[in-house]
Amino acid sequence: MMNNFQIVQHLKHLKLSGMAENLELRLLEAQNNGLSYSEFLGMLLEDESEKRTNRKIKRLIHQAGLEHAQTIENFEFSFNPHNAHQIVLKGESYRKKFRQLNEKI
Repeated sequence: MMNNFQIVQHLKHLKLSGMAENLELRLLEAQNNGLSYSEFLGMLLEDESEKRTNRKIKRLIHQAGLEHAQTIENFEFSFNPHNAHQIVLKGESYRKKFRQLNEKI
């Protein structure tokens, strides 16, 4: 039977660094919450997927030559304060409603 160190080494060899970084945390979480094997594996896979997605976004932003990612919080509304701000807030409102509907499904 492999110990955690060996498992982490295999994960790194397979280029699954997101899973390797969170293995200890997820093992503790699975033990404390009585998670099934499939729930435990699912969480590790989500960690890996999230890490890859974040890495891809960072790489694409860098390749695009953007200085930094634009977010609603740091967006400059001064060019047309009323209209632009209302449009962005309305869009955010729709995204929140969409997320809430998806969570109910």
